[in-house]
Amino acid sequence: MSVWEILGIDKTNDIRAIKKAYAKKVKTCHPEDDPDGFRLLQEAYRKAMDYARGNEPQETVIKEEIPVEQENKAHAIHVEEVQRTKRSDQLFNEVQSSIETTNRLEVVHHLLKDISCISENTIQQLMQNDIMRMYLDDEAVVKEADTYLSTLPVKGNVADIKKFYALLDAYNLPLTKAKVEKNIRIKLIIAWTIMIAVLLLSIIVTLEEYVFS
Repeated sequence: MSVWEILGIDKTNDIRAIKKAYAKKVKTCHPEDDPDGFRLLQEAYRKAMDYARGNEPQETVIKEEIPVEQENKAHAIHVEEVQRTKRSDQLFNEVQSSIETTNRLEVVHHLLKDISCISENTIQQLMQNDIMRMYLDDEAVVKEADTYLSTLPVKGNVADIKKFYALLDAYNLPLTKAKVEKNIRIKLIIAWTIMIAVLLLSIIVTLEEYVFS
C-alpha cells in the first residue's frame, strides 16, 4: 500500500496538505486500538514528509506485517505503545498548532502585503479572495487583518468612505472602521474650516465695498 493511500490524499509535495491529512487520520487511529495501523500511518507520514522536502525515499510502498499470534507480540507492543503514544500526541499537537495558527497567519500576511491603502474596493477584493474566505470564521485571522488594515491610509472622499461602513461591520473590522471614522472627521473639519474661511472672506469683501462706496 502506498503512503498516499494510507494518508488518503494524492501524491503531493505540499507539506501543509500532508500535515492536514495526517492530523485527520491520527484522530481515528490510536496505538492502543490499532497498533499496526498506527505504525503504518506514522511510517507513511515520515515518508511523505521526506518526499515533500525533496528527500524522496527509495520506495513509497509500505509493506504490512504478516499477522502473528498476539501472545508472541504482546510484550513488544506494550513497550512500543508508550513511546508511540508520546510521539503521536506531540506530533499531533505540533501539526494542529502549525495548521491553526502559523500557517493561517502566514497566508493572511501574504494577502495583505500588497495592499497600500484602504478603500471600499480594496476591502471587497481582500474579503472576497477565495483563500481569505476560508478563514473568515477564524477570529485570530480576522483580527490580524483588521490590525494591519487599520495602519493604512484611507483613500477616497467623505462620500466614498461612508459607502463601505456596512462592509466593515459585516466583516467585523472594528479597528479599520475606527480609522475610517477618524479620517472622515478630519476631512469634515477641513471642509468646514475652508467653508467658514471663504464665508468670512466674502463678508469682509462685502463690508469693504459697502464702506468705501
